[in-house]
Amino acid sequence: MSRTRQIFPAAVFECLFDHVFAQCVAARLVTGHTQAVDSAFVKANASLDGLAKSCPLKPPRPPYTCLVSRYLT
Repeated sequence: MSRTRQIFPAAVFECLFDHVFAQCVAARLVTGHTQAVDSAFVKANASLDGLAKSCPLKPPRPPYTCLVSRYLT
């Protein structure tokens, strides 16, 4: 997978994920009624003084607008 990540930009993987997720929603495999969270305890050296307000860099893409076909042809 690491070689694939070097070849294709992150936008391809994001778009592919969005497309697969939309298909799961359409097939009613994802309903939003139950959430599962997986986590691991990680020691951090963080300070509340270093917090900064952030906002999304770009608006979310509408479903099925994908860059994958450009890289597969």
